[in-house]
Amino acid sequence: MLKVAVLTRRGSGREVNQDRVVVGDAVVDSDQPNAVVFTAKFPTLVAVLDGLGGHPAGDIASSLAAEVVASDGPGVETEQDVIGLVEQANRLLYDAMLVHKGLRDMGTTIAGAVVTADKVVVFHVGDSRVYLHTGGYLTQVTVDDWDDGHITQTLGGYSWFHPIEVHTTTMPPRDGRILAATDGLFGNTDRARLSEAMNGPLEAVPDRLFKVAIESGNTDDFSVAVVETASP
Repeated sequence: MLKVAVLTRRGSGREVNQDRVVVGDAVVDSDQPNAVVFTAKFPTLVAVLDGLGGHPAGDIASSLAAEVVASDGPGVETEQDVIGLVEQANRLLYDAMLVHKGLRDMGTTIAGAVVTADKVVVFHVGDSRVYLHTGGYLTQVTVDDWDDGHITQTLGGYSWFHPIEVHTTTMPPRDGRILAATDGLFGNTDRARLSEAMNGPLEAVPDRLFKVAIESGNTDDFSVAVVETASP
């Protein structure tokens, strides 16, 4: 069994929360006073999505993509499975733009992991991140799609269809915790402070991370999913 602690909150600089979190077949899409802890079986897909600010309907983009991932994600186990699922979500956004012109250019990032009994498949598109916390150290597993101050790819985000490269990597299971997060957590935050906040009871970790993010001056929407992969 797995435990996943989730927290999403609107940033102080945002009118609406454009982030979404997926755990298995559940989508968390509203601000929470405290972390919610899920108990799940292997395999389980966990993901965070960050609707693009400065584009129309970022909250709709993240919601539509999250619904696809939650609906078709259960049972996904391999890198190829994940790539197909995320590509499906990308196509859905462009299909929605064709039907509703007001949604044109909407887009979202995605980052997460599929945790099975014998492996962890990490994936992302955009600048949301996945970290591994083990042995007291926090290591970034993903590499941001970012160049010269600009995000280089997202799900959706253009007026016409753009294919994506879904970044994936497979790791053996390890003692520790997996952290999937949108940039409202790490934008201005010192890595050492994040690493320290990952310690302690699982249900307290998301609130500890949120406190660090606020104290670091982050104003963007904040979403984290913390996965307990083994007893710490």
